[in-house]
Amino acid sequence: METTDFYFNMKKIFATAIMCLIAVQQTMAGSEITVVAKGATASGVSLALPDDKITAAGEKTAATGEREIRLVLRQPFSGYCILEINRASKLLYIEDGARLTVTYSRDKSQSPYTFTGACAAENTYLSAHEYMRVTLPDAIGDTDAAKALNDSLQSCSAHLKAQSQLSATFIKNEEKRRQYAVLNAFYRKMGWSGSALPDVKQWMDELPQLWMAQTYRSFFLDALYAVGRRGGRETIHDYTKAELEYAQKMTDTTVRDAVLSHVMTIYLNSRGADGTDDLMPLFLSAVTNGGIRANIAGSHSLWEKVRKGSRLPDFSFTDTEGKRVALSQFRGKYVLIDCWATWCGPCKIQLPHLEKVMDRYEGKNIVFIGISSDKNKAAWQKMVKDRHMRGVQLNEPDAEAEFFTLFRVNAIPRFILLSPDGTVYDAHLPRPSDAALTALLDTLLK
Repeated sequence: METTDFYFNMKKIFATAIMCLIAVQQTMAGSEITVVAKGATASGVSLALPDDKITAAGEKTAATGEREIRLVLRQPFSGYCILEINRASKLLYIEDGARLTVTYSRDKSQSPYTFTGACAAENTYLSAHEYMRVTLPDAIGDTDAAKALNDSLQSCSAHLKAQSQLSATFIKNEEKRRQYAVLNAFYRKMGWSGSALPDVKQWMDELPQLWMAQTYRSFFLDALYAVGRRGGRETIHDYTKAELEYAQKMTDTTVRDAVLSHVMTIYLNSRGADGTDDLMPLFLSAVTNGGIRANIAGSHSLWEKVRKGSRLPDFSFTDTEGKRVALSQFRGKYVLIDCWATWCGPCKIQLPHLEKVMDRYEGKNIVFIGISSDKNKAAWQKMVKDRHMRGVQLNEPDAEAEFFTLFRVNAIPRFILLSPDGTVYDAHLPRPSDAALTALLDTLLK
């Protein structure tokens, strides 16, 4: 009898344990967002969060032609996320475990987005109040700036608290999102490093639920930049190092990893691998997200190929007469390369400044080369002729050509300087309109 009771009790305990496990799994299950494309072509449907918690759970097409795309959050999350459809971004709000349906329609008689299910009321409200216009006083003196800021912050909650249909969690988060819009406006007007307003650090709360909200993210990153520039740090290396050191001390891993990714991406796109010998260890010691770590490490590895002193293949391009011209022909001289195109407005703005630079160093040990990415060679040749463009004018119509890929020329104009021995001197040369360029060339060509 005792044995029977023992096994009976063990079965009860086991069954209870299984039920508890199921309950925990259900509790830990992430939210689910279903996107229904109604009478419209929906391409590139994706959901962006502070980290990679999204699983595309499946897609089906109804008999009516409507597409249904399920996006599942693998981990608990409450806060803001960004839905992208047809390259258009839409700020959404989701709470842990919610099942939200977003219907997307291109019917011009109504909003493209309608919501049903959990968090429908919150997202309907958010759609109507996503963009907040902050009206500042015409004149704010240093003495009354803090009071004016506080008054504006207080006003953010007045309208929200009257919305009884909204969840308390949403109201709390939305109040913060709106407050950061106010903070952005005040600090941009009064100055990030001024004394009229409280120290920006006061507002740099680590709020992963708000990271995808532009008002919060913009303020946090601008404030971080202001902190990095303190103490007279003027070079991108010095203030980037200060930003990384600040991020190292942050406690929320989601926000910390997002900040680290942003700071290192900005630096790599500005300076490549040059000067990263002490920056990369700081980044690697603090980042916890494996995807972010791999992405930055991979980008850094590519930039390493064109860091200062790197040897290059012997690239050749076509000149205006159809002849091939190799960069090796200019060994013994500094080579300043302008990556441009006839259709590029910012490129054209730099041309008069480039002419002045060419005048300044005429007869010096430097050659100026323009590499156009125009596919329309006739238009390129005409512009070179009509504007009497000096220097060596070359063309490479393939945007995926090895030269552009190696130097990661994703935007133009882009200026590159090669040393007389053909190695890379600077893969991110200042633009001709920047006095830093002539300061550098004066040193090299004295």
